[in-house]
Order: sequence, then C-alpha cells, then structure tokens
Amino acid sequence: MNERVPGAEVSAVAMIALAPGFEVFCRNVGETHALYHEIFVEKCYEKACAGLSSSDVVFDVGANIGLTTLFLHRRCPGLQFHCFEPIPDVARVMRANLGRFGVDAKIVQAAVSDQAGTVRFQCYPNNTVMSSIFADKNEDRAISERYLANCGVDEDSIRYLLEGKFDAVEIECESVRLSDVIVREGVDRIDLLKIDVEKSEAHVLAGIDDEHWPLIRRVALEVHDVHGALNATIDKLASRGFSCEVSRSPLLEGTTLYDVLALRK
Repeated sequence: MNERVPGAEVSAVAMIALAPGFEVFCRNVGETHALYHEIFVEKCYEKACAGLSSSDVVFDVGANIGLTTLFLHRRCPGLQFHCFEPIPDVARVMRANLGRFGVDAKIVQAAVSDQAGTVRFQCYPNNTVMSSIFADKNEDRAISERYLANCGVDEDSIRYLLEGKFDAVEIECESVRLSDVIVREGVDRIDLLKIDVEKSEAHVLAGIDDEHWPLIRRVALEVHDVHGALNATIDKLASRGFSCEVSRSPLLEGTTLYDVLALRK
C-alpha cells in the first residue's frame, strides 16, 4: 500500500515528549526512548546525511515509527521521503508522526525484499524494532541483553526489562522490491538509501536491478554479521562503485551488529 501522509490522527497510542518541543506518537515508550537516543543523541546517521540538500530523495527502509525520517527532516527540511514499514500498527504510528511534522513522504506498508508478493513476518509487539522475516528470539534476546549490559544495567534488571519483549506473533504482509518501487514512482535518483531491516539487508540489496544502482548516491545500513554477511555486504557495495566505512556503537560491542556507510566513489 502506497499513500501520501494524511493528517496525524491516532488512537490507542501514547504521545511522549522526547525533548522540549518534540513530542511524538509511540506504542512502546521504552523502545521509543532507546530509538531517540540512538538517532538523536548518538546521531548514528549524522555522517549519512552530510551534504544532503532540500528536495533530495531519501528511501527509509525499515522506518518503524519514523524517527530516522524525522531526524533527517529536521536536519535538512525539504527532503522527499519514501518510507517502508511492514507492521500495520507501527506504520499507522509513523503515518501520524510524519503528518504531525509536515514531512513530505510516501508510505509503503510492506516489507522490502528480493521478491514481490507476500511474506510471513515475525513481529514482537513489545519490541517492534527487532521484528523481522528472519527473527530468532534467542539471538535477538542475546543482542538486547548485551546492549543493556553495555549500558550498565545489572542482570536482574535486564531479565525484568526484557520480560515479554520477545513474545512473537506471525503476520502476513506484502513484500516489494526496491526496483519495482523506483519504476512505479518514477524515481530518478536516491540521494540516501537507509536500510535497517534486522537480517534482511542482503535481500533488500538483491531487489535492486543493475540499471538502478547508478541512481543511488549513498547507502547507510545496519548489518548483522552472521555467516560472513558484513564482508559480503561490503563486497556487494564495492562492486557497485561505493567505498565503505564500517563502525559500531560502543553500546553494541560484543554483538553481531555493525553500521556501514557506503559513498559513491
């Protein structure tokens, strides 16, 4: 489903203040504060947005409730967004947040993969940011445990904080290929392609046809380095004309998660 952002009317969700004058809709308060810290405090997309100009085109793949889009919108007003989020309740909150702040965005309520159709998606209602086609509750919980331990949280508190966070429900959702969206929407450039899709990043990249890679100026993605995924991703991007920089938040030390920023040479 692809639609323009309508007005921000949401029921059965909370509105919380993340900073003075910055209130957003959310479903999970703790999750939203953690996302805000990563995006607005640690500024994990600071380098990715350097050099963006008004009217540039951004694809936000794995947009969740829209905080990355809001960060980029606040840093560079006038950006044009295509935001992808498969979980209906989460997409509804994102739609409201982007409408509330007047963001120029098209929302695609779908998973992004290498095939168009439908997929079975494992959703963690109490931890939506880690939901995935390839969710594994034991692996995902281990990442969260390490993250909290790196934050200085003790073991008893970690057990309490993660109670119920990985109770999953399976949903069926539409899947789309990025190249199909590029053709359908008449996109002639992507100045930033942001990907945060919890182990599906290789499938997202595989859904870009050869003729569309030259349209992409930069890529910022999270990689789960399982079975050599990090090196494979770097090699894939290098073969498409990008130079890559790899980093990782200190709070994710000891996990399989890395951030890759790829800039066209």
